[in-house]
Amino acid sequence: MRDGLRLTRAGHWQSGPEYFVEVDVVMAAHTPLWRAHDISQQLQDKLEALPHVERAFVHVDHETTHVPVRSPNSCACVHCVRFVL
Repeated sequence: MRDGLRLTRAGHWQSGPEYFVEVDVVMAAHTPLWRAHDISQQLQDKLEALPHVERAFVHVDHETTHVPVRSPNSCACVHCVRFVL
């Protein structure tokens, strides 16, 4: 695991001629927040620099024992969460 980073899931979906990419990564639990953010931002930037990738979403966790619950119409990433006030 380089820099305490392990890819646990990757997927994509198409929107017109472009793709949306989503990856789940696990980092060591002791990774400082600033480091986890910087690594995941670099990964997002590299994915979005690929041809035909419109947007990339990187989800970061510290363990693999739970199973993320996602439905086709919802995403739990920070960019997609809708806050109800």
